[in-house]
Amino acid sequence: MNPAFDEEQARKAVAAIYKWSETKNSNDLLGNDPNVFLQVTTKRILKKNKSMSVKPKRIALKYSPYSDAAEACLIVKNDAEKWEEKLKELDVNWVTKVITVKSLKAMQFEEKRKLTSSYELFLVDDRIQHAAMSVSGGVFAKKNKYPAAVRLSGDIKARLQKMLISSYTRPTEGVCHSARIGHLGMNKDHLYQNLLAALPKLVEIGANGWQAVQTIGVQPERGPTLPLYSDSSE
Repeated sequence: MNPAFDEEQARKAVAAIYKWSETKNSNDLLGNDPNVFLQVTTKRILKKNKSMSVKPKRIALKYSPYSDAAEACLIVKNDAEKWEEKLKELDVNWVTKVITVKSLKAMQFEEKRKLTSSYELFLVDDRIQHAAMSVSGGVFAKKNKYPAAVRLSGDIKARLQKMLISSYTRPTEGVCHSARIGHLGMNKDHLYQNLLAALPKLVEIGANGWQAVQTIGVQPERGPTLPLYSDSSE
């Protein structure tokens, strides 16, 4: 962690987000607990490199950033029904839909849009991640719900569980990079711990290190961005 980053300021910012949510009318929040995002902006647009792929990068967290009611969709190469039965056997009840990449390809754009709106997390067999992205019609990118690759072999339940306690992001061609770190329905300290866990990796992915970081902030969904760090050296 950069010595100039004030962890106590980060704790205060997290507390302020919860206070902000208390002032909002329940209708404004649509009865949901807003998601919270960590944001890193860079001093300039970074040169493209091999890491800037469409594949999302995993950020390990301390606690799941998803609500207890969160549902996931798994994209497989074939035999969706077989995988549905397998998940039932493993008691992975939060993966509530399995589709094949062929079925995804056959969907109309509006069907794909509805699909991405229906699930908080998308997972994909790591062998077909590129294929899933290529037939998606850009809907995953628009919703910032890039399917995260998972190896469907070995201890599958453990692998899937690890995905649930993670966030996902990818390098962009702009100066702003973000990752979901939780929601306002979770324990305040858990959100703070997720922020600290995510920050080093997000700086690495989005800025290739602290030397390129201009600002860092935390933002609730449909809310203000609270500053955590600013480099005024340039």
